[in-house]
Amino acid sequence: MIRVITASTNNGEREEVIFTEEFNKPAEDFFFMDGMTIDLDEQIEDLPSRFPMEYVLKRS
Repeated sequence: MIRVITASTNNGEREEVIFTEEFNKPAEDFFFMDGMTIDLDEQIEDLPSRFPMEYVLKRS
């Protein structure tokens, strides 16, 4: 299982996607929420079919 969280600004100018195995942390804690809202927060098993677009993942 992996948790996928997406957040974006209302005008679509900025979007962020987080992939994590941290299931208990509030979604808002993953983002600097300045003008952003959480669009998706769910746990999935099949990552490739869920996200057909290409993403660049950065690990910190």
